Amino acid sequence: MNRTYESIKPYLTKYQTPLTYDSRLNERILSDLPIDNWLTELKMTFSDFNYRIHNGETSLEAQQRILEVFKSIPVNEHALIVTHGNIMSLLLNHFDKQFGFDEWKALKNPDLYAIDESSQIKHVTINS
Repeated sequence: MNRTYESIKPYLTKYQTPLTYDSRLNERILSDLPIDNWLTELKMTFSDFNYRIHNGETSLEAQQRILEVFKSIPVNEHALIVTHGNIMSLLLNHFDKQFGFDEWKALKNPDLYAIDESSQIKHVTINS
């Protein structure tokens, strides 16, 4: 979570915004063993959401985990969910099935997406 915190830290400082840690936003563990061909394996997890690599978390399990966080935010509140790219991709995939491996691969660090009240996603560009 340190990398994630460092991404949001300037915003928190500038706007004196409170932070809530939620372990459900941790990146998923693909495998409990090292994987030489991890990119190929990761791509497979976007094709088959039930695909499990040695004791790892499936895409479906990770997607359900981040959806719990999303659904726990009251409808009338604005919130930022700050997390790693893979699990964020799975949240975006829930709302747009076209968001998959290639879109994950094209993410920049950091990247910002908005999900509006009608569950439409939009890539947000920040002008410096």
